[in-house]
Amino acid sequence: MSDLDGPPLGFVGGWIPWNTTVGYSEKALVILRWAEVFPKGLLFSLHTRFNPRASNMQGVWSERRARPNLGSESGLRLVVQFPDGRSTARSDDPHRQTLGAIGSNEPILVFQGGATSKFESKLAIWLSPLPPPGPLSWRVSWPQLDVLDTITVTDLSDLTQRVAQAHPIW
Repeated sequence: MSDLDGPPLGFVGGWIPWNTTVGYSEKALVILRWAEVFPKGLLFSLHTRFNPRASNMQGVWSERRARPNLGSESGLRLVVQFPDGRSTARSDDPHRQTLGAIGSNEPILVFQGGATSKFESKLAIWLSPLPPPGPLSWRVSWPQLDVLDTITVTDLSDLTQRVAQAHPIW
């Protein structure tokens, strides 16, 4: 498995319990819940709670996959910006979206899996390479659900200590 594909097998990462709101509307709440930090990247969880009283939820999910319409014109959009200015965006590519060539040092997001129900979505997404310590910006919008373009900054100044917590299981 390549560093681009996801976290290393047989390892547990350093833990970041974020639970940070990164997008909101009367129809949906988007939350960055947690991250596991590994030497080559981080795996994070993006949860969305849907308002059960919201109308017109038709078409929120991709017909091909039981997950939000990632990167589509009206679907969930996510951009992560590193402290050094590099950034990437998530598209509806089933495997990965890059802003640079594979093998370059440009950040990528790779969908790892998730679960959905009528009123909730939980996505696991791999971000590689590991960003440098400092502020990490999360830009989220979901036009179909009236989630306006929102930028939220999380502090990764202690990233070196978090990476040191990663260790092999077997």
